[in-house]
Amino acid sequence: MYANLAMELDTAKYVIEKKALKPCDKRMIIVDMRKERPKDISKACRLLKLSRSSLCYTSIKDDVTVMVQLENLAKQNPVEGFWKCYYRIRNTGTVINHKRLHRVYKRWACPCAVR
Repeated sequence: MYANLAMELDTAKYVIEKKALKPCDKRMIIVDMRKERPKDISKACRLLKLSRSSLCYTSIKDDVTVMVQLENLAKQNPVEGFWKCYYRIRNTGTVINHKRLHRVYKRWACPCAVR
């Protein structure tokens, strides 16, 4: 009983000190908590208000094709900005969300000009 209360108190202190946590941050906290008490997965998820299915979730994003297209455009037209790259990719027939493309564009640090 005391161990459970101590765990809840430690976790609450850690969470309260921080800003609102993203699910990936919550997963990291739960991984740290599992080192101390490996059987308390459901309790840790309940404390952080994270479902167990979210704990096991792995992303299936595959941005390799988008990165290849951006790289080709950067080689062909190095002075064009993000939006021109976006419309050129869309004109080839690839349906892609501009937010997804911008995420890949920023992560890759594309040499295209930023306007």
